[in-house]
Amino acid sequence: MASLFLKPYNLFLLIAIPFGLIYIVASPPLRTPDERAHMIKIYKFSEGEFKDSRIAKGIDDFTKQAYAQNHDPINGRYTISRIIAMASIPLLKDQLVLVRWFYNDLYSPVPYLPQIAAFMIGKACNLSPVLLMYMGRFFAFIAATLLTYISIRIIPTNQWALCFIALLPTPVYLRSSLSADSLTAALAFLFTALLFQTASLEVISRKRLLSLSIMAIGIAMCKSIYVVMLLAVLIIPRQKFDKLSGYIRTLSLITLPAFILETGWSSIAKPNVFMHLSSIVLPSATVDPDKQQYDLFWHPHFYLEALYNYLHSLGYIKSLIASYVANMGLMDRPIDQSFIALAAILVIIFTLFAKTDTALSFSLKARDRFLLLGLFGGIFILMTLANYIVWTPYRSPTIDGMQGRYLIPIIPLLLISLAPNIAGRKTLPVPVTAVLVLIGSVVLLTAGLRELGMHDFIF
Repeated sequence: MASLFLKPYNLFLLIAIPFGLIYIVASPPLRTPDERAHMIKIYKFSEGEFKDSRIAKGIDDFTKQAYAQNHDPINGRYTISRIIAMASIPLLKDQLVLVRWFYNDLYSPVPYLPQIAAFMIGKACNLSPVLLMYMGRFFAFIAATLLTYISIRIIPTNQWALCFIALLPTPVYLRSSLSADSLTAALAFLFTALLFQTASLEVISRKRLLSLSIMAIGIAMCKSIYVVMLLAVLIIPRQKFDKLSGYIRTLSLITLPAFILETGWSSIAKPNVFMHLSSIVLPSATVDPDKQQYDLFWHPHFYLEALYNYLHSLGYIKSLIASYVANMGLMDRPIDQSFIALAAILVIIFTLFAKTDTALSFSLKARDRFLLLGLFGGIFILMTLANYIVWTPYRSPTIDGMQGRYLIPIIPLLLISLAPNIAGRKTLPVPVTAVLVLIGSVVLLTAGLRELGMHDFIF
């Protein structure tokens, strides 16, 4: 029995399932990032609404109460009795109220599919908004955990590193929430795993091409910025094809449907969001997306200066890494820096020295490594650009709004690009690796739970 957990994918389930279930309950109502906006969006999708800004009165009452509680600097901590009182708020689905627009109105239904299914079932049972929330969290957790498990099982490289980063507190925390990040990261992991497995095979079947194309569509329809990572298909060796036309056709079949569907959705969603831009609450009165966009065209040096200051500041980079590893609550509950250092050291060890449990022959050429590094760096720059426009005060000397959770879908690209090829490299014994993953992840996840308990609850 013990040998089962010497497999990284089995060990992932052993740790992810109990801690994920605990995180679902331990996180107070709508306390994860933007969870209020996500819940409203999910409810509208569950009603078949894509543009209407009306929701059930009970959803509006609950989300407003939870938002006020979560942002109360004095009495913001929850008690069990407080959550029970919230659970008494009825759904009142026949009474509709108008709600303001949120930036996540750009999102398609794809990153919310498990939560939408949960809401539809819950509404049929006339569950309260609080129970809908917990049910949505559970469905999202099951779907994202299953996809991540499959990813770790099939990827032909860096299995232990992927297992460990998927068990860090922030990824587990987000998988246990209503956030669009839950399925987005899981689909990105699975696309990456399928892609590298495909690159290792002698023959690429139609079924595999279809699977890759579906995953590519999923990523593109979750968050537009990650559509860039689809260019990773270029790691599929040209030598696998007799003709260049076959190679081009294969890459096109994988990526073009995703680009077309994402463009189509954006053409529908973005005009509606920008039409309601005045009703969206901006981070501060000094944030002006229109002026920032104007500056990017006519005075780009302001952005370049802000980007340089951001990258040059050790404090900002440390904060970004810390929020990737473990930042609880509304991304305002970082765990102690010693835990962050532990996570960083273990990620390096697993990336460079852990053995991969696969029979496939996998190796990266220098060209492939530069491609993966370039994609990671390019998406990171696009993230800074988006945050500069939307979340950063006008002509600020640095960039605001960057969070480590944005990097979760693309971190595998970075780690794989840095890992040495399997052949001839020295590796840690598998039992040693498994024990390190077990101890490291349990310690970090427990530290995350402690942070939630200390700051979010009164027992």
